[in-house]
Amino acid sequence: MTQPSPAPSAECALHRERAVQIFKALGHAQRLRIVELLCHGDWSVGLIAARLDLKPAIVSQQLRILRLSGIAGRRLEGGNAIYSLTVPCLRALIASVIEHGPREA
Repeated sequence: MTQPSPAPSAECALHRERAVQIFKALGHAQRLRIVELLCHGDWSVGLIAARLDLKPAIVSQQLRILRLSGIAGRRLEGGNAIYSLTVPCLRALIASVIEHGPREA
C-alpha cells in the first residue's frame, strides 16, 4: 500500500497558480495567435497588427493581458514598444499542440 504524498508546499501552490494564469491567457484565440508570433521572435504592436490583420488597439489590449500573466515582456526601442516571449517553454508546448491537434474520440 502506498503512502499518501505530503501536502503541496506554498511554493508549489504559487507555481500552480501561475500556470493557471498562463493557461487562462492562452485560452483566447487572438492572444494565442500573438503568442505564436512571439515564439518566433520579438514584435512591435504595429507589426503584430499587420501580420494578424487586427487593429493595433486590440493587439495592445491583448498584449497587456499577456504581460500581466507573465507570458510577454516589453522593452522600448526608439519610442516603439517591442514585445517578447518570457516563458520559453511555451514554444515547444504550442508547437506540439498545433502540430498534433485534437484527437477524435
